[in-house]
Amino acid sequence: IDLGSFYVSKILKDMSSKTDYDINTIAYNFIQCYNNGLIEAKINFQGNIVESSKSRIYGVTFKGIEFMN
Repeated sequence: IDLGSFYVSKILKDMSSKTDYDINTIAYNFIQCYNNGLIEAKINFQGNIVESSKSRIYGVTFKGIEFMN
């Protein structure tokens, strides 16, 4: 049972519709957060492309919380 995760595609769609940022900018920053250990996620790649419908965010890491503070 996967209770605490969010599909990346839903987050990208929701954030791009509710902010002034386009979906590519949000996706880029998501990848940067993942690469720098700020979020816990499972990212599925097909070559160099992220399959957002199969990728999930599980939460913010302790490092991510420190960064936000």
